[in-house]
Parts: sequence; structure tokens; C-alpha cells
Amino acid sequence: MKLAKKYLYSTILGLSLGVGMSTNVVKAAPSSNSAVVSPTSDPSKDEQANPDLSGKVEDVSYTVKDDQLTLYGGTIKKIHENFSLPWQQDGVRDRIKKLKIDGPLQFEQDGAYEFFEALGNLESISGLRNVDTSKTETLNYMFAQDGNLTSIDVSSFRTPNVITMSGLFFGDWKLEQVDLSNFDFSQLKNTDHMFGGDYVLTNITFPHSKASKIDNMLDMFYGNHSLKTLDLSDFDMTNVTAIGSMFSEDTLLSNLKLGPTFKNSALATLPPHQKGDEIPIDPLKDATGPGWQAVGANGTVNNPQGELYPTLEDFVAKRPAEDETYVWQQDTTPINQYMLNLTNSSASVYEGLQAKNWDPTSVIQLATHNGTDDKSAVTITDDNSQPVTQATIDALDPGTYSLTYQNGDQKQPFTLTIKADQASLKTTDIDLYLNQAFTEDVLKSKILAVNSDGQALPYTYTIKDATGKTVSLDDVKSKVGQYTVDIVTNQLLSGNEPLGGKLTINVTDSSTLNLKYGKLTIPVNQVWKPADAFDNAKDASGKDLAFKDILVTAKDSSGKIISDLSNLYKTPGVYTIHYSNGSASKDVQLTVTQPTPTPSPLPTPQPVPNPQPSPSPNPINPVTPTQPTVPTQPTNPKLPDYAVTKGAAVAAINNVYLYRTVNFTKGQRIAKYIKKPRIYRPMFVVTGYARSTSGKMRYHVRDVNHLSKTAGKTGYITDNWRYVRPIYYATLHKHITVISPAGVNAYKHKDLTGKVKSYQQGTILKVKGIVKHNLTTRYILTNGRYVTANRKLVNMGRHRTVKKVRAKTTIHRYQNVNLSGRPHTIKKGQIIKVSNYDYSHGHNLQKHGALRYRVAGGYITGNSKYVRIIR
Repeated sequence: MKLAKKYLYSTILGLSLGVGMSTNVVKAAPSSNSAVVSPTSDPSKDEQANPDLSGKVEDVSYTVKDDQLTLYGGTIKKIHENFSLPWQQDGVRDRIKKLKIDGPLQFEQDGAYEFFEALGNLESISGLRNVDTSKTETLNYMFAQDGNLTSIDVSSFRTPNVITMSGLFFGDWKLEQVDLSNFDFSQLKNTDHMFGGDYVLTNITFPHSKASKIDNMLDMFYGNHSLKTLDLSDFDMTNVTAIGSMFSEDTLLSNLKLGPTFKNSALATLPPHQKGDEIPIDPLKDATGPGWQAVGANGTVNNPQGELYPTLEDFVAKRPAEDETYVWQQDTTPINQYMLNLTNSSASVYEGLQAKNWDPTSVIQLATHNGTDDKSAVTITDDNSQPVTQATIDALDPGTYSLTYQNGDQKQPFTLTIKADQASLKTTDIDLYLNQAFTEDVLKSKILAVNSDGQALPYTYTIKDATGKTVSLDDVKSKVGQYTVDIVTNQLLSGNEPLGGKLTINVTDSSTLNLKYGKLTIPVNQVWKPADAFDNAKDASGKDLAFKDILVTAKDSSGKIISDLSNLYKTPGVYTIHYSNGSASKDVQLTVTQPTPTPSPLPTPQPVPNPQPSPSPNPINPVTPTQPTVPTQPTNPKLPDYAVTKGAAVAAINNVYLYRTVNFTKGQRIAKYIKKPRIYRPMFVVTGYARSTSGKMRYHVRDVNHLSKTAGKTGYITDNWRYVRPIYYATLHKHITVISPAGVNAYKHKDLTGKVKSYQQGTILKVKGIVKHNLTTRYILTNGRYVTANRKLVNMGRHRTVKKVRAKTTIHRYQNVNLSGRPHTIKKGQIIKVSNYDYSHGHNLQKHGALRYRVAGGYITGNSKYVRIIR
């Protein structure tokens, strides 16, 4: 449990203001498996004030008699947290003033966690030499909030396996000193709040072994108001990421010994001091400003001679990685001394601009006389004792030169190497045929850029067509023409100008397509296939193609797309069959006619009817008027080529809205569907078509996301290909990969009956065919079984899935994909086997969802900030 959740943090703030801290701490109620308190006296006598107590915690016997808690030895392995131990209960903990450990007491695993915590009136502990901590991994809060404890002897503790000491002495506000010199910090990672709130603590002694694994020092010394001196020189803070409030309110801390791996950002938590503040040293002195000063090689804490950092901000920003002691800014007495430090003992520059601009004085880091910085007093000479200046460096040829820097009696040797500039840029022109595979790797294989040191030199490029218009890499292969690639390198190591160059890409097309005829009329039911009209074709490279390589589509006379090209001959009508091969395309107009019935023959000669007498004048026979024909309105608007069949399903691949009408406005929105991961894309069934007043095509749909709050809603969505796609694949792919977290099943029949096998997520399946079933499609596997071609369940091609990850930091495992429920901690560096992947909030169409990995026992995050894929 994190400290911030365990303690009333305002209590610590109260400490910093001198307010007494209560020994009562807000914690959770004891758990049901807490140790049982067994009173030695009759429990019915409620009036007895302080009955003696006895019992066992695991196999450790204990007694509470008068004001003393006695533990008789044994082994503790489990965590007893949240004040669940018998001596931490109300009415018991406040009476305990003495703790005696009478026998070997061993803590294993996490057993020491909070074990002696919150004994607010405890004044003394005897028998700590009987405590064995060699097998425990945590000492968290072991002695926390023992507020009356003035001293503690933990010199016998052995801690070779301890990982965390969070809050070990937290809130021990009367504790004056702690000696941890015998501790082993080799595995220690967490020291947050270790001494927090110990405001009379004056001395802490740490072990001299390197503490190199620590990553959390949050609030470690918070509120140590009496602490004046602190030695952290053996702390390696390379891995520390949490340092907030590390020294907050340590108002007397005026002497810090730091090492080269101390993280300067922690210094920003030091409380400020001002000119005139009393420095707690002997003899007493006043600070002369808010800064910090290095003691230096010849200085003392009362007379520092090292670098002065005038402000705390300078101290944080400029303190070098060094072993050094730092004290508050104060009056000093200069010591007559010359000092000379160079930033490096050698330098390498390239001939040309870099050598010309290199200033030999730039490597002088420090040159002082009696503490006064005067770099201008330094002399620089070569092997012949001749002066060296920026002008003389520019005149040198490539080679190695020995220089001498001198300030008073201090000398420093320096080696200068001037290197030859090897920079170059070479290119080779490229010939492509239309739609030939062309990638950035192919382009870069024709560009050789070398830096001044002979290594690869990064560069940028721009591709332009013959008109000078910039085009993308993917556009080059799709259009015949000549393209120019302009190349500019990054800045050279030598400091000389970047290199520039060009190469030419020539894209040609030898595609051809020939048909046997352009028009054909056949009677209905006379068998005809699109392959019947095909003659020959060549691809863009000039290679002969078979009919199977030609893309064929068809429309009827109304422009409606015909999906079944093999049965055109069965229905009378006029069809346009479009054949496409790259840039070459041709059409065949196929007319399928209905046979005309043969008329019955008339007799020859035709009999003439007998004439009938007519009255005179002949009456005019009335003519029944013919009802005019009303043109039939089409039930659907003219559909674009990509429109899906009515009744088919589509999925939203980007954010879309469902509208009440075909004219999309904010006021007409019914629901919003956010862009979801592929396996959870919102799905709709198309129930009709319509066009807006501006002519834009719309789908009338029904929401079929059955686990969503919007299920069953109807309305209009866009038909834009960038926003919606058909749910089912319509073309054959040689391989597909199962992406559904639940896997997919294989069946004997295309209507998906007769289940024979289940394939888990990540399985790659070989495909030999594709068939239609009603308004869906199925893939036929090479074993003859059928699986769905639903894009939400399978993905074309081969796709590897994650099998193992490593925790980059401490993470947690949860019971469900939304990462809720009781968490289980997974340590940094642990390798976890992954069963499959999924996404949170899968059926919530208002949340995108985050990647999760399913592992043994639950789910973990898939965020690359916290886990790294290793297989």
C-alpha cells in the first residue's frame, strides 16, 4: 500500500510547524485473518482496565503485560498490514512503552512489513540482536510512527535481500540518530519516506557499499528539521526517477557530501537560506548569501575554497559529477594557489571549417589564482615551446600535435588531432516499370552518403515530377514519367557545408491488353465467360500475362455493378465488361437477348368479310382514350462502384456519426461512433440508399453492435471509403491471420455448420479459395475447411503476435481487460508469457480502448512505456 494512501499527510506538515503528531493513524480495519487476541483474564469483566494479553502470530508467541510487549521468537512470513496485529489494536498499542524480543525472531519474505508500527508510546526496545532479517525483502514501515522512541540499535540487522525500506522510520519524531552502517543496500530499490517526519533526527550513518539500484527516494528526508550534515556520497542515483520533496523542510541541512552519481535535480528540493541565516557549525557563522560552495581540495567546511554556486538554481544546474562536500555560502579566506583544469586531455577536429573555428582556449575549464578565475593568464605552447593560437591551428595539416597548457606552477598536457575530411555523396539513377515494387530501401540503396569520419551520413530527399511538383515515394511507381530526387545531407562533422546531389528515376510502361472483340450479342442461356473475349496481355515490364492476371468488372445498362460475372448470359440485358491491366484497359459490350416468338401464319388468300350496310351519314365511333404512361421512379439512386449490396454489413474505420436525415448537420446527429481497434469496429447493416440535397451518397443503416447502448438505432451514415468499409473480404489472399481474441472456428460447410476445429488468435492459415454465402464470404483453407472472411476476426497476410514481454518498470496484473479488480504486482524486469491481446472498453463505442495483454491470472497493460516486447 502506498504511503500517501496510508497516512494523513497533513500530520507531517504539522510536524514541520511544530505541531505534535497523534499516535493514531487512519488505516483500514483489520482483516478477517488477523491474529486473535486471547485475554488471560475473564473476558466478561469489561471493567478490567488493562488485562494481560497473550497469543500467537503465525508461530510467534507474544504477551502484553502492563506496559511491555514481549515476543518469544519464531518465524513471520506473511504481511500483517493495516494495524491487524494484536498489539496495534485500540486500547493495546497506547499502553506499550517497552518492547522485548526474548528469543530468535526471523522475518522472511514480506513478514517485517509494519510489524512494530504505530506504537506511539514505545520508549525502548531490547533484544533487537535476536532479530534475523537476512531473508526478508521488505522493511516497509517496520518502526514507523513509534513517536516516543529516542534511540534504536539496528546494527545487527542483515539486509542482503531487502528491496524496499519505504517509511522504515517514518514519523519517529523523537528519534535522534540512526546507524545503518552495517546494512547491505546492494538490492535496495525503494527508500521513499524512510526518515520522513523525524524532526529531531541529527545524524544518519549509511553503509559505504554502493546503493546502485535505488529508483525511488521520494520524501526520504522530508521534515528532518534538526539534520545539519548528510553524507550521500555512496548513493548511485542513476536509476532514481522519484525524488520529489527529498529534502523539503530540512531547514538546518547545511553540509552535504555528494558523489559523482548523485542526481542534481534532487537538490531543487532543498529549503532556501538567505544572507544572515545562522550556519549551524562550530564556530557559528552567518551565511553571506543563498548559495552553496564546494569545500575544495584545500578548503574546510569553515573556509571553503571550491566553486561557488550563488543560487540554489545554479547549484542544481551546474554542480559537476564529482565527490565533493558542499556548504552554505559564507565568508572565506583565500589560499594562495594556482589551479588549472581542462575539460578533456585531448580533442579531435576535422580539417577545414572545424579546425579553423576551434579555439584552443575553449578546453580551459578552470584557471584560478588565489581563487580568482583568470583564463587569460594561461599560456599554450607546442613541442617547440612556440605559442599556439586559433590562427596557428588553422594553418596545421592533418596530424597529431602535443600542446602544453600552463597557469603559474600548474601544467596540463593536451593532444590535438586534426583529421582529414572524408565526406562524399554518390548517386545512381534508377529505371522502373509501372507499378514495379519500389520502396525507400530500394531508393536508399542508390544513394551513398559518407560523413567526415567515413561513416554513414544521414540525409533528406525530395522527389519531384517533370513539372517540378513534389510527389511521394508511393506515387512514383504509379505514373509513367521522369522523376528527379534532390538530396541534401545533414551537417558534416567537419563543420563544412552539407552535401547536395541528384538522381533520376525513369518509370516506363509496356503494359498491353488485347481482346478478341469489342461487342458481342448472344441469346439468353448461351454460355459466355469473360475469359472468352480475352486474347493476350503483357505487364508493365513486358512479361506475358494470363487471363487470371486481368482485373474484370461489369455493369448493367443502369450502371449497377454486377458481382457475379460467370452468369451474365442467363439474364437478358446490355452489359459493359471492363478489362484492366495496369494502365491498359478495354471494354466489351455484351448484349444478351430474349428470343422473339414466331408469329402464327395467316391463310392465303385472306377472306374478306361480307360488307354490312351503313347508315348515311355514317356515325363516328367513339374512341376510348389511352391512359398516359407515368415514368417509374427508381427505387434506389444511382449507386457508385464501391457501394455495398443492400443487406450487407459495413464497419466504421474512423470516427463517424449516425444522422436522422441525409443532410448531415450537428443538430441531426443521433450517435457518435469513435474510431476503434479493428476487432471492435462499429458495425452496421445497410438497409437502403439515399442522396443529400447536394448529391452526396448516404447509407441508410441499422446499428447491429449488440453489446452497445446504441444497438438497434437506425439512420444515415456516410458511404465515404475513408470512413466505412465492407465487413467481409471480397478477394482471395494466400494467407490470413486470426485476430479475434476468442479465435475463429473452422467448419465442414460454407454456411459454417459442422464445426471441426478452433484456431487461436495469432494462428496463420493458408487459403486456397474464397466463396460467397448469401451476403457474406468464406475462405476455403488448404485442408478444405471453411472459415469466416470477416475483417474483424481475420486479417489478410501473415502477422506475428506478441508471445513474451518484459516489465520495464513495476506494473500490475488485473482480473479483467479494463484493468480493474484487485491488482497483483509484477516486478521490474520480470518476463511475462502472453496468451493473446485484447483492448479495453471493447463494446463501448465512445472510448477508443487501450491495448492489453492477456497473461496467466488476468491482464496487463500493452503500453510500450511499461512493457517491452521480447518475442
